[in-house]
Amino acid sequence: MIVPSIEAPPRRILHARAGDAEGWLVLDTLRDGLAFGGTRFSPFVDEAEVKGLARAMTWKLAVHGQPVGGCKAGIRCRPSAPGVEHAVEEIARQWSRTLEEDVVLGKDMGASDALIRTLHTGLGRSQLAAIAHKDPRCPLWLREFAGYLPHMTGQGVAWAAEAAIDNLAGRTVAIQGAGAVGIGTAVRVIERGARVVAMSDIERAVLCDDGIPIATLTGKTGLAGVSGTRAPREAVLGLAVDVLVLAAGSNAIAVGDAQAIRAGCVIEAANFGLTDDARRALHAARIPTVPDIVASSSSAAFVAHQLRAAGQREPAAMWNDIRDAIVYYTRVALEPSSSTSRDVVAGRLRAEHRHG
Repeated sequence: MIVPSIEAPPRRILHARAGDAEGWLVLDTLRDGLAFGGTRFSPFVDEAEVKGLARAMTWKLAVHGQPVGGCKAGIRCRPSAPGVEHAVEEIARQWSRTLEEDVVLGKDMGASDALIRTLHTGLGRSQLAAIAHKDPRCPLWLREFAGYLPHMTGQGVAWAAEAAIDNLAGRTVAIQGAGAVGIGTAVRVIERGARVVAMSDIERAVLCDDGIPIATLTGKTGLAGVSGTRAPREAVLGLAVDVLVLAAGSNAIAVGDAQAIRAGCVIEAANFGLTDDARRALHAARIPTVPDIVASSSSAAFVAHQLRAAGQREPAAMWNDIRDAIVYYTRVALEPSSSTSRDVVAGRLRAEHRHG
């Protein structure tokens, strides 16, 4: 496995400009000449954020045996801005060699299917060009991989939550965030018997003691049409629930927010959902926390395993391996320690690498 020290720099950083848009592609680690990561489209993304996300991807994939290396791309733009497609095509051309040789990019926050296709088709290449030319069995697009599931990230979050508290049946869950990860997590934990009693989006929270019905969540993002008591969006943080899932965005929880949390367990479903100070505050308060590099790793692991196998991994066995890794490292994260859960997992991965 590739387990870099905290101080180790990325292997490569590519910068690009196109009109008002600016982009960074950070290749953190390579495994057998290949790396995978998502592409974030945001008016606020910068190089430092992309570097952090790329390193987090390396750690996520290390949890699953590092099938490939970790990378991340970020394009500073408004995803809905007129003409953004032309800027994305130009940035892709500036990154063309890397996208054709050793990097596969998928979706992250702000990325639509259309923008991801634009990123690749502007080059006249498929999403999987970096491996498709080496192995003709490989499909052209990630969604064509065998074993692709809806709510993949949410499935992994549900496995982490269940491992953290033993059983989700009859347990109460609050979810900060109602985007793809938040909604997907709600669907998956409800399927496993939990009651989602609160969710928030960027505008408000919806509280429902009886549990939000799964039928009102399927096939959507956001809370429009979801019935329940309206409350300020930060209300989800102070509820005395069994599990609080953080799925709103990077650095959404600062130390003051963390001090308001009353949940029995916190699951970090968003990349860097907690600031470093917030992570330390939860540790000091002895609130068990499952870090992002474990809880939100299932989708990345699925892609990485299939990239490693040119799309030929048997889905049932692959998903069993992914679940087992998430359960194992969730339990590692919750072991008593003087360090935060994220550092505990990183330390275990380094130890396993040294002796593996």
